[in-house]
Amino acid sequence: MVLKTNKYSVAFAIILAVFSAIGPFTIDMYLASFPKIMGYFGTKASLVQASLTSCILGIAFGQIIMGALSDVHGRRKPLY
Repeated sequence: MVLKTNKYSVAFAIILAVFSAIGPFTIDMYLASFPKIMGYFGTKASLVQASLTSCILGIAFGQIIMGALSDVHGRRKPLY
């Protein structure tokens, strides 16, 4: 059995993979920079942790919105 793929479907799969990796990648980079952020802004750890919470909430709301749009329009149109 031979699977037929075109260059657009492979590129689209790569774009979807990159979009799904952005959320965890930003959190990993953000956690490593906590001490530098506290020193640069001269703030407490709890305030930096609150900014991480808002980052996670932004990712969650983005998934909720994009999930609903992709249910209605399919995946391709909301990504464009």
